[in-house]
Amino acid sequence: MKKLCSLLLFLLLAVSMHAAEAAYYDNHILFSLEKEERPLSAEECTSLETPYPQLNAFISKYDVQRIEPWLPHAKPHEHDGDVYLNRIYRLVLRKDVPADPVRLTELEQTASVIRGAEREPVMRKYAVPDDPYLKNQWFLSKVQATEAWELWDLKAGGIPGDSTVVIAVVDDGVEYTHPDLWENIWINQDEIPAMYFDIADTDGDGYVSAREAVRFCGDEDAPDLRTVISASSPFVDNTDNDGDGYTDNLIGWDTNAEGSASDDDRNPMAFHNSHGTHVAGIAGAVTNNGTGVASVAYNISIMPVKATGDATSENIHTGYQGMHFAAQAGADIINCSWGGPGYSSYYQNQINSLYDQYGAILVAAAGNGDGDGGQEEYHYPSGYEHVVSVTAVGPSDNFSWASYGAPDPENHFYGVDLSAPGENIYSTYLTKTAPYASLRGTSMASPLVASCFGLLKAFYPDSSREWLIRRLLDNTDPIDDLNPDYAGKIGSGRVNILKALVSDRWPRLTYAAHEETIITGDADSILNPGETIRMMVELKNAPGWTKAGSVTGILRSEDPRILIPDSIAAWSNIFPDSSAQNGDNGFQVSFSDEMLLDDYSFTLELLSGETEEHPYHATLDFDISLYLDQQGFPFYAENEVEASPVFLDIEKDGKKDIIFGDKSGNLYVVNAEGNVREGFPVHLGSQIGGIAVADIDRDDIPEIAVTLFDKAIHVYDINGKHEWSRRVDGIF
Repeated sequence: MKKLCSLLLFLLLAVSMHAAEAAYYDNHILFSLEKEERPLSAEECTSLETPYPQLNAFISKYDVQRIEPWLPHAKPHEHDGDVYLNRIYRLVLRKDVPADPVRLTELEQTASVIRGAEREPVMRKYAVPDDPYLKNQWFLSKVQATEAWELWDLKAGGIPGDSTVVIAVVDDGVEYTHPDLWENIWINQDEIPAMYFDIADTDGDGYVSAREAVRFCGDEDAPDLRTVISASSPFVDNTDNDGDGYTDNLIGWDTNAEGSASDDDRNPMAFHNSHGTHVAGIAGAVTNNGTGVASVAYNISIMPVKATGDATSENIHTGYQGMHFAAQAGADIINCSWGGPGYSSYYQNQINSLYDQYGAILVAAAGNGDGDGGQEEYHYPSGYEHVVSVTAVGPSDNFSWASYGAPDPENHFYGVDLSAPGENIYSTYLTKTAPYASLRGTSMASPLVASCFGLLKAFYPDSSREWLIRRLLDNTDPIDDLNPDYAGKIGSGRVNILKALVSDRWPRLTYAAHEETIITGDADSILNPGETIRMMVELKNAPGWTKAGSVTGILRSEDPRILIPDSIAAWSNIFPDSSAQNGDNGFQVSFSDEMLLDDYSFTLELLSGETEEHPYHATLDFDISLYLDQQGFPFYAENEVEASPVFLDIEKDGKKDIIFGDKSGNLYVVNAEGNVREGFPVHLGSQIGGIAVADIDRDDIPEIAVTLFDKAIHVYDINGKHEWSRRVDGIF
C-alpha cells in the first residue's frame, strides 16, 4: 500500500469538501507489516528493538515512546485481502513530535517489510444533554415497538426478544449494576467453569442468566454483578475457558489499559461518565420489570465493552479494539455511538475482516452535525462499508441538526443508511448522578436501531445477517417528502420495527376520513344533538405493507349519551398505498338531544386475518363533531355586527327570519337556511343603531324601522323598498 500521496490527497479533499475537520492524534501512527512477515513479539514491542534495522533507526531518531499491537487480540486468520489485522501496530511518538506527512512517508520507506503508514483518527462520543424532565419514551410508539411486542402472547406470559441475542455496547463503560440494566447484562456462558455451570443453571435451561450468576456468586437479596467478576468469585479461575484470548471475560471487557485506575480488564464499569449507560438502556433496558424504562428489544443481553480510561473524556480511545473484542466474543449486534470524520484504510480493513469472519451486525452513529444545523460529512466508523449508519430525527420525523450524506464509494464513504428518533430520548443514567435522563444525539438513534435489530433477530433467529439488515432497511417509514432538502441523504427512511417484523404478513391501517348521512333530524346536512346518522369510514393501508383482506371493524364510544345500534362494519380488500370505505350500510350512531357543541371520541377496533398465525389487530381513534348551527350558518356580514337582531316570520312559512345590521350601514334579512332575502342587503350610508319591526301603516304587512348614527330614521318594507325617513332635527 505505497500510495501515501493518493491517501493524503483524499484526506485533503475530504476536509475541503465538508465542514467538519477530521481529528487525528497528534503523535500516533498506525503502520502494518507485509503478510509474509511474522508479527512482532511482545518483547520486541516493549524493548523497541525490532528485527528491522531501518525501523529501529526511525525509532531512535524520533524518540518513539512505544510500539503496541493496534488490535492485541487479533488472530492469525483475520485479514482483509493482504492486510492482516495482527500485523497492524500503533507507534507513539513524543508529544512534541507530530505525526505529519513527512514522518509518515519516512516510516513507510524505512523498510520494504512495512506495508503502509497512516495517522490514527480520534473517535468521539455523540450525545448532547437535553431537557432532563422530559421523562417519556415517545420514540417507542414512533417506531411501533409497543405493537411489535404484541406478536408475542403477552397475556399468556410470552416475553418478546431472546436473552441469547447479544448487543454489544462499545462505549465509555456501562454501569452494569444499574437496577434497570443488570438482569439483561450478558453472561459469557463459555467462560463459566464447567464444574459450576450446571449448579448455577438453576432452572436447567442450559443458560446461566445474570440473576442466576448473582445468586450463585453473591447475594440475591442484594444483587450486585460485581460479585460475578470479583477475585473471590468461583467463576474467576484465571483461565481462558473459552479460548478466545480473554481471561475471565464473564460480563464484558475493558479494552483500554492506558489511564485506567484499575488493571482489571474484566470490569467494564463506567465511573465518571454516563454515555455508555444511557446507550445501554436504549439498546436493552429490562422491560416489564416495574422499574424505569423499556427497550425495543425487551429481553436481550447487553455486552458492556469499555473503550476509554476511567478519567472523564470525550474521546473513545480503543473503540475499534472494543469492536474487535465484541465480535470475537460472539456479539450479534455491535453498537458504536461515537466516531469522527477521520478515515483510515486500516479501520476499513478491520471492519471487512470482522464482517467476513464473524456474524455481527455493526451499527454506528452518523454524527451530530456542526452544532448549528445538519452537516454533510464523511464520518466514520458509520461511513465505512459493512456498517449500518444511523442519523437522527425529531418527533415529527423532522431532520435538522445531525450529520447526513449520500453514498460516495469512490471516496471511501458509504453514506447514511437510515434514520431513527434522536431527540429527548429518555434512558438509564449513572445512578450517582441521576438514575435516568434525557439526551439528544445520533448516539441515541444508533442504539435504538441496534435494539430493533435485536428484536428482529429474536423473531427470525435463523436468518442471515444480510437478510436482517436488508429487512430493517427496506421496511422503514419514508421521510424524504418531509425533508426534501435532504432527500437521498438520510437513508431509506425512519426505522419501524413492526413493519420490519411483519410488513409481508400484516397491513398497516389508519383512519382517513368518515362520511355522515343524517337519517333522523332536520336533514340539513349539519349534525346536531338529537340526530342519528349512518356513517361510512374510509381506511388507508400504508405503502410497503401487505393487503388487508376481510377486515372487520367494531365502533365504540364511552359516552353513555351516544348509542351505536349498528356497531359492526366490514371492508373487503384494502391494498397497499390505497384507501377504501366499508362495503355495507355503515355504522348507525344516535346522539342524545342533551348533548352540546363538542368533539366526541370514538374508537374503531379492527381485526383481519383471524385464521392466520399472526392475525392483525389495531385500534384507531377519531372524533365526530356536533354543531348547534344549522345549514347556512354561521352567516358572515360584510362588516362587524353590533345591533341586536330582530326575529320575524316574514313569509308566513312557520320559520322566522333574522333582521340585523352591520357597522358599515348594511341592513340584512336572512332566512332560516342562511340565505339573504331578495332586495337585501340595503346600504343605508351610516352605522345602524337599532332595528324595530311593526305594522306602521296597518295594512297587515310589517315594516322595518332602522335608526342610524347620523340622526336619521328609515323605514323599509319587507322587500327592501324604502318607504320614508325622518331626521331627529325635524328635517326631511
